[in-house]
Amino acid sequence: GVQCYQIKEGDQVNINVTSPGATMALALMFLNTSNRVVADWMRIPDTQYLLDFIRPDFLMLRVIASSLIMWDGIQPSEDWVNVNIPPIVGQYGLMKEADAQGTPDLHDIDFQTMSQAHCNIVAGCCLAIGLRFAGSANQQAFQTLMSYCGHFIDLQSNPILDQIGKVTLETCLDVSIISLAMVMAGTGNLQALKLCRQLHLRTGPDMTYGAHMAIHSAIGLLYLGGCHYSLSTSNQAIAALLCAFYPTYPSHSNDNRYHLQALRHLYVLAAEPRLVIPHDVDTGKPCYALIHVLLNQTQSHGEMTIQTVAPCLLPELHLIKEIKVLGDRHLPFAIDVSRNLEDTRYLLSNSGLLYVKQRAGKLSYAEDPKGYKSLLGQSFKYGDCPPMMVRGDMLKAFSSDPSILNMSTHFCQQLSGNSDPEESEFIRSVVSLLYDCLSQEKPELTTLFLQCEKFYKQQDVCQSTLSIVDLKLISAFVDRLIRSSKSTYVSEQYIICLLGNIEHRIMKRLQNAISRNALREYLLCGTFNADSISMDLSMFLVLQEIPFNTKIHIHEDMRHLLK
Repeated sequence: GVQCYQIKEGDQVNINVTSPGATMALALMFLNTSNRVVADWMRIPDTQYLLDFIRPDFLMLRVIASSLIMWDGIQPSEDWVNVNIPPIVGQYGLMKEADAQGTPDLHDIDFQTMSQAHCNIVAGCCLAIGLRFAGSANQQAFQTLMSYCGHFIDLQSNPILDQIGKVTLETCLDVSIISLAMVMAGTGNLQALKLCRQLHLRTGPDMTYGAHMAIHSAIGLLYLGGCHYSLSTSNQAIAALLCAFYPTYPSHSNDNRYHLQALRHLYVLAAEPRLVIPHDVDTGKPCYALIHVLLNQTQSHGEMTIQTVAPCLLPELHLIKEIKVLGDRHLPFAIDVSRNLEDTRYLLSNSGLLYVKQRAGKLSYAEDPKGYKSLLGQSFKYGDCPPMMVRGDMLKAFSSDPSILNMSTHFCQQLSGNSDPEESEFIRSVVSLLYDCLSQEKPELTTLFLQCEKFYKQQDVCQSTLSIVDLKLISAFVDRLIRSSKSTYVSEQYIICLLGNIEHRIMKRLQNAISRNALREYLLCGTFNADSISMDLSMFLVLQEIPFNTKIHIHEDMRHLLK
């Protein structure tokens, strides 16, 4: 076949073409293995003579490869970056050649090589930090990368720019910006966004297509998936990120000579949903919630807890041991991620919906950021509050539900302006029940209590005994819960009192000869006179649980007494 002279020049291999691919291949083969022998192959030369044999841009690839192999040794600090810079490069890297003229000891130093080597080594360290802490929003890594981004920006207006080279410095700046965006992926960090917008506004012949692509990629990473996604640091994800953000940028849109531009899309293989959004279980609306994330012990840190306010991005799931919803505004609960890993992944993939229950007497952070209004509800929750003392503004401290607020306002206004004693008594009982439901975190029972009160008030015109049956059923259910030592949502005293009042009112209306004769006829003969039957008598029979006539067995003495 036709020999490729770009790879081989005669019998010699063109290492300018093969070295980058081989370096990255070794890095991925020994990724996160801490193999010191292979990592030493990537060591940066520490003499001027050896540096002359390696292109300065290949030094960046060597630093990246060495760091990926010694994965756990990457530290998000300037000290770690300085350790990777050879002493000779650190000493003469940013020294201008004009300043060294006249010094006989420096006549062998190639200052251009030193300056380019220094910038490429720093940029390689930045990319290693970006890959190691991708999607973590690590503040130390963020501050370190922001510092180096500012460093490269300052060099663009420094006289040493001609010594470094505009293309070299622009490439190093683009690499540091991409690294910063990887660390803050999905966070929408404003400081990083301001920096990207500042660089985006640059124009001129020196701004190539690749420079704009790097800046726009960084902005996309900051808002990855609408801030629902972040980046993973698994081995497969790191390989995809290295292919997507390989530190060689095209000069124009059709430039695929050194890196296939289609590979820039491989970052999606490293993206994963990590946003959790609390929703109030009663209203279904998103809210703020205080959560504690318990992290597993790793080589870099022991078991630790992170306290944050959701909505937020969670760390990678393999780092999390438990997620707890705490604070004084919501009922606490915990998710054991180590035992429910698949369920947690499903939760995050399902828009990150996490339902929380708001405590009684507490408002949301949006309505009460400082918690001052919630103190009013707490003061009444743990003490006796007579119905006459309850006002509409007090009930507002327990709930922000519009239906509850409208109901409390309506009844409290009627209570203050009503002169009818019977009507006022009914409204006071409703207000008291409403306060009890809200303070005991039972707003859903408000409808049940209102129906009971409505039946009690309107039983004179009631045309069915079904409500009596319902009340008897509720009473039996509550009694069974109490006997089995279980908590009940309905007060037993309330049901007993309600049934007693209904029975008293029915007996009061049955104090007439027609009703007594009808009851006597039913008990003795098992039949009713259609003209004498009444709803009150039917309610009385159901309330007293007097069975159907075929089941009545009356003793002879009782039968004689009824006659």
